[in-house]
Order: sequence, then C-alpha cells, then structure tokens
Amino acid sequence: MSELESLIDAEYPAKNDDLQGGEDKDQEGSDPEVHRVERLYIFTEINDKPATNLVTKKEYTIHFKCNFKTEKVSANNIRWIEAMGDYVKIVTSKKTYMVLSTMKSFLDKLPHGQFVRIHKSYIINLNKVINFTTNTVNTDGKCLPLSRKQKGEFKETYLNFQ
Repeated sequence: MSELESLIDAEYPAKNDDLQGGEDKDQEGSDPEVHRVERLYIFTEINDKPATNLVTKKEYTIHFKCNFKTEKVSANNIRWIEAMGDYVKIVTSKKTYMVLSTMKSFLDKLPHGQFVRIHKSYIINLNKVINFTTNTVNTDGKCLPLSRKQKGEFKETYLNFQ
C-alpha cells in the first residue's frame, strides 16, 4: 500500500472500504462516483498541485536518417530547417543534420501549426521566433529571409500561435 493510499484510508476509512470491495452499491444514498472525486481532491491537496497538472503533453519527436544512422530529435529543439539542393539542413541548438529529403515532405512530418515555411529555402519553429520585420525573421539570434509570397501565411500563423 502506498503512502498516498494509507493517508486516504486513515482520513476516509469507510468510504474507501466501499470502493475496494469492487461493488458499486449505494449505501445510505452515497454515490461511488463522489468517492472517486474525493480521492482525486485528496491527492491534489497532498501534492499541492491542481488536478489539471496531472495530464501531461506528449512531446513530438521526428525520426530521420542522417549519415547511415536513424536520428531522433524533439520538435521543440529544432530552430529552423534550410534547403540545400536535394538535402535539408536541420539546425538545432546543439547540432546540425543533413537529410536527403524535400522541404515539402519534411514539412509534412513536422507538427502542424508549430512550423511554418517562410521562404522557399526556410522552415522555422514558431517557438524560437523572437521578432520579425517586413523581410526578415529573427529566430534565436539568426535573421532568416521572409519572402513576399509567404509573408501573409507567416503573419497569420504566428499571430494565431501565441
């Protein structure tokens, strides 16, 4: 029995015995669903965290082949992606990767809404954007070109992203 269960049993012994019996009987008008809610409430009081923090987000990872190895990179670590002929250069804060892929197919692998194409040669991570002007986007200290064709889509996506 965990420490949490022992604290709950000490606090509400009769209610927990009803639930542990496996039967959902209403005794004296008590609803078993209410007891489950009380358990969650007790759990949040003990940990001093609201119940909404119990659900965690899954981190999106991208898998690709680079130098005959399969690499795994978190989407949040990617700063930008740059086209280099038949290859795509993936720039992270620690390392750069060269991958044989097109920009369009690589953009389809990325989480929609977090990455946007700003030029025929650049895709950026919106989490890394610091500011932008009419023709450049500053992402982690590096100014990347913003094309006239992609400017409208970038502004719309960036303003909806925040």
